[in-house]
Amino acid sequence: MTTPRSAWRWLSRDPDDIARGAGDGYYDRVRGELLDMIEIAPQRVLDVGCGDGATDAELKRRFPAAAVVGIEAVPAAAERAEARLDRVIRANAESLDFAAAGIAAAAFDLIIVADVLEHMLDPWHMLEKLRPLLAPNGRILASIPNVRNLWLLEKIVRGGFDYADEGLLDITHIRFFTLAEMRAMFADTGYAIGRTRLNVDGNLPERVPLKRLPSPRSFAHFAHALRTLRNRDHGRVLVSRETGRTYRVDTARLALTGLSSADLDELFCSQIYLVATPTS
Repeated sequence: MTTPRSAWRWLSRDPDDIARGAGDGYYDRVRGELLDMIEIAPQRVLDVGCGDGATDAELKRRFPAAAVVGIEAVPAAAERAEARLDRVIRANAESLDFAAAGIAAAAFDLIIVADVLEHMLDPWHMLEKLRPLLAPNGRILASIPNVRNLWLLEKIVRGGFDYADEGLLDITHIRFFTLAEMRAMFADTGYAIGRTRLNVDGNLPERVPLKRLPSPRSFAHFAHALRTLRNRDHGRVLVSRETGRTYRVDTARLALTGLSSADLDELFCSQIYLVATPTS
């Protein structure tokens, strides 16, 4: 499979030329599972890349006292967000002068960056720009795609890296992160990550429980190898227990050994949600 025209037609040097968001639902998805990460009711929220404002509408339903300011560069999406949020700034967040836009230091107790950092040329600088906007005890709530993903690794082993309209290989992604790189980026820009949640990848079979796993010498392992030899496109993933506390993962083209339980968690994950606070 190669990158389809339906994906690369979104690319444009002029943001005003981007038709995406005009009616395909890309910007109009409620991220309820991300909002579940909020433990303290926010009062003043900034959503960087708010899209149509669907997630913020749900946030305001859950927390009626919250006032939400959104930043959105795509005109069609920003126009719809204006009916849902308290204020929408039509701008590219990376080049936005926050002070000139009337946003003061320590103005927000929650800043949301949901699937936007990977679209930026310099997400590190963006995080540095956002840090002074947080009030004392303020938090960043982020969602970032995870490229240490078994589906993507299998695709690469097969020789593919075909961009798509959305997902891990969304053609508008510029930066790619593993969990370790996410932690490093936030640490380097002055944050401490408090909590993380790994979103299971819908492209993979359901994650197997880590009890009574077969060994690499078992009949189940032999049968899996036989099936994949006969059908190289077989989608089944086999997890087996090695000697000690490590695990092995086999796909049609890929064998990974010496894995920890945390490694498995990340390999079966497509998206990582995290909450971060500024460090002193």
